[in-house]
Amino acid sequence: MSKTTDPRADLKVNDNILALADAIKREAVVDASGVITVPKDFYEKTLPEGISLTEVKKLQAHNSELVSAGVIALGELAVPHLGKHADLKEASISITAGRDELSAVLTRNKQQRNPQSGETTEVYGSTAVKWRTTGTAGSRGSLATSRQYVLGLASKSLKD
Repeated sequence: MSKTTDPRADLKVNDNILALADAIKREAVVDASGVITVPKDFYEKTLPEGISLTEVKKLQAHNSELVSAGVIALGELAVPHLGKHADLKEASISITAGRDELSAVLTRNKQQRNPQSGETTEVYGSTAVKWRTTGTAGSRGSLATSRQYVLGLASKSLKD
């Protein structure tokens, strides 16, 4: 960071990100325990011009259906394949969704503990699903820049 009084002087993110951060700060409330609450309608109020919440909800519904469909397809393709290939421990699927990506892994078998009974059982066909939004991968893009900025703020202000 430079020696200027503006802590954002060296923050290289687009102006819209900074405007959104300022809007969040204006509307957010920090409680005594450190939980920051933003009004429920904040997202809708900050959508870009020409994009309605109805359109966003349609897209989100499609994405949710895509995730479920991806898991079904993974199972229907992977289970027979794993059955024919005893040496494979898992199978995976990735689906590009614009700039985002759905990925899922089906594991042949694993031990799973029941948190209520403490009993351990062997589970076959367990799936793990991720939806990755480009730019939110922690090591690149504007999120990486934003995280480095916050690290700098914290190291200057929170050190003993």
